[in-house]
Amino acid sequence: MKILSISHCPLLEYQGTGYIIVNFCRGLRERGHEVDLFGPDSYEFLKFFRPRANNYRQAIGMWLFTLNQLSKKDYDIVEFWGGSSWLTSWMLSKLPRRKFLLVLHTIGPEPKYMETMLKLSRPSEVKMFNRASQRLQIQLAKKSFSSVDSVVTISQDDRRWLLVNDYIESPKLVSVT
Repeated sequence: MKILSISHCPLLEYQGTGYIIVNFCRGLRERGHEVDLFGPDSYEFLKFFRPRANNYRQAIGMWLFTLNQLSKKDYDIVEFWGGSSWLTSWMLSKLPRRKFLLVLHTIGPEPKYMETMLKLSRPSEVKMFNRASQRLQIQLAKKSFSSVDSVVTISQDDRRWLLVNDYIESPKLVSVT
């Protein structure tokens, strides 16, 4: 199979999520699959703004980059790591006669943790703009979960949370543990 894999985090083996993604793709390659793996350095839009507006800059850059990759090669699977894929997964899901499977991997659904942070923080600790931005990001991330063909979580707890909160239907959701 030909797989396009796009990560929201740097592909560094000495960092938690980067370690998981790099080794997952290595395992796929060892099993004979052709995997093209890219991280934010390949697609992130307006990098000089880091760390501001990461989600939005990554979303725009990922969309443009993915379209470019799809114009160069036919893939069987296009997989994303992280909630920044909301724009790309939503737009690709609308393509007529799409020939590839859309998959979202999550090593902890971002909306789950953003909602927890919002609940636990005192209003005086978080500026109103940041609260509004986090709520918007939760809604946008929901698009990435609901528009793909399948979601792979790392835990049963995350799987249950996604189901209970209506992020995705049960048949589309798989947990690796």
